[in-house]
Amino acid sequence: MSLIRHFLLPFFLCSFAIPVIAEQAAHRPQSSLWPKSATQERLDSLGRQIFKERSSHSSDPGVALGQQLSKSLNPDPTLGSTSFELFGDYPTSSIPQTLKDTILQKTVKYAGAMYSPAVQAGRWDCGTYCDANPDFVLDVFGGDGNSDPHYIVGWNPRTKEIVVSHEGSNFTHLNMYINDFNFAPSLLDGDLASTLSGVARSRSKSSVPAGPLELWLPSRLTGDSDVDFTLVHTGFQSTWRRTYPAIKASVLRLTQLHPDTASIFVTDHSLGSAVAVLDGIALRSVVSKSIGFEVNVLGQPRVGNPVFASLLDSLVASQNFAYYHTVITRTSSPISGHWQNEIFITHSNSTYHTETVLCQGQENTNCALGQLQLGTLDHGGPYLGVRIGAGLC
Repeated sequence: MSLIRHFLLPFFLCSFAIPVIAEQAAHRPQSSLWPKSATQERLDSLGRQIFKERSSHSSDPGVALGQQLSKSLNPDPTLGSTSFELFGDYPTSSIPQTLKDTILQKTVKYAGAMYSPAVQAGRWDCGTYCDANPDFVLDVFGGDGNSDPHYIVGWNPRTKEIVVSHEGSNFTHLNMYINDFNFAPSLLDGDLASTLSGVARSRSKSSVPAGPLELWLPSRLTGDSDVDFTLVHTGFQSTWRRTYPAIKASVLRLTQLHPDTASIFVTDHSLGSAVAVLDGIALRSVVSKSIGFEVNVLGQPRVGNPVFASLLDSLVASQNFAYYHTVITRTSSPISGHWQNEIFITHSNSTYHTETVLCQGQENTNCALGQLQLGTLDHGGPYLGVRIGAGLC
């Protein structure tokens, strides 16, 4: 097992060199992989207005951010509210301390708790990570930490939220390598495709391109909808498929037990964040639209192609919290795509007071994409002064 940790992992990480070089070559916006259509130009112009406005509709900074980004009072973003070309030299905006508080209490602490053996065994008793949300009550827990990362679903009566969280990668287990490094593209699972079809547009010449991942398939993609051209990471989708039924059942049970549910909060770190994103998509179609929904993750690798990323932007409020020199957010090549709303920590060894910015666009060269010195040490943080990962709980 020591051989796996010390030799195979560096080998896989070194295999990212070609994608990183390709990213560096694409850093200039004028060298975009695909030309922008007139429609894309108009959407870009609308998107740039986001940072000129500030929402005053909610006292919750997390909700306010979602409203600001979606330009809507609805719990979910408005279809087509913003869109950008894959790479861009886009603006950034410092996030307020109140939003840092929300990220620290919810995203960082829930994600950190998932590495605790106590939480994995069904006990909400893991020191500072659990103490940040002391009223949280576990409903279900599962996973074996090997082929299936641990997960929890529970209820927070203070915030009236249902929380879904997954464990990140634990490379002491061989199957984690299979989950993480099966990069081959797959078509969407039925539950995911059903949800995304609700926000997909008819396919046209101005549609977001499927990208070169399509070339990996035995036959070219065809169809009338963007959903037909959506591809995802096979390892992540396979991992998600094994745990989703139990998570879905728990979420539906909790919404029945708590008709006052205000929102569903889906989070985690690393591999867990990729699986959490797929949870967020599938769950959105099985709960009432009156219930808010947020996917807020840490150190998330790319999950799907640009079509997938754009559809997610249209479906739920989502943020990916990226940390300075971490290589993980750059895994899967740039022919895949991140969605919008990256929150980027600008320096290593961060504290609560380290500058943290909201990055406009899907692949912003002023944020994680622009970092040329990459490694694995920053992947566990510290996120606003808090480290997360196996062995820290």
